Amino acid sequence: QGEQIVHKIKSSAGSIGAKKLHDLSVELQFAFRDKNETAIAEFADAFYTCLQQTLQELQAYREREKK
Repeated sequence: QGEQIVHKIKSSAGSIGAKKLHDLSVELQFAFRDKNETAIAEFADAFYTCLQQTLQELQAYREREKK
């Protein structure tokens, strides 16, 4: 399930030009596919942080566009 979620986010990140999130998604997806627990732990933290930052940036953009 985690791999599927990351795959969907990877596609969306690529579509909006969020390169760092896309790249982390690729790495995390490979880690899930390989069942590499060490890599999953390593990339999951970076992925989650980057996802939060991207969502905050999108929210800020949305707020600016409302004005």
